[in-house]
Amino acid sequence: FVTENIVYNFGSNQKHGIFRDIPLTAANGPQLSINVSGVSNESGQSYQYTTSITNNVLRVKIGDPNVLITGVKTYIISYRVYNAIRTFSDHDELYWNVTGNQWPVAIQSVNASVVLPDLSISNARMDCFTGPQGSTQKNCVFNQSGASVTYSATQPLNVNEGLTLVLGMPLGYIQNTYV
Repeated sequence: FVTENIVYNFGSNQKHGIFRDIPLTAANGPQLSINVSGVSNESGQSYQYTTSITNNVLRVKIGDPNVLITGVKTYIISYRVYNAIRTFSDHDELYWNVTGNQWPVAIQSVNASVVLPDLSISNARMDCFTGPQGSTQKNCVFNQSGASVTYSATQPLNVNEGLTLVLGMPLGYIQNTYV
């Protein structure tokens, strides 16, 4: 289950909302299935949204086409992801592009947390990457505290840059769910 918290500053620009594009495939990765369960603001008020898939990218279009907005807005997107765990000969892995690389604006800060099912994992393999798609830059940090693993970019991301997290686990630690 994924919950994204996006704070977007429109400034004085009048817009209807945002698009959140989520790739459903990655190089050597599984084909994801994603079911969006809702989009709200920080007070829990629902936003109008629609979803569509084009070229293996899920687009969540958030906002009312009849209402213009300005200023700082918070978008909390909740969705369930299926088939996200990659299996290798010696470990399972969550390889997740947290932000996507399609944002046409810079991202000032990004943080992500993965909450594991229990505390029994002590040999997790962690890594992270920043920059444009395919980049091996590591302007990020990660830390495990109990069942929570956190990742953060250490500098703003430019247009079309993202943060990708890697979390390796023992084989069979998490059972993949397929849809």
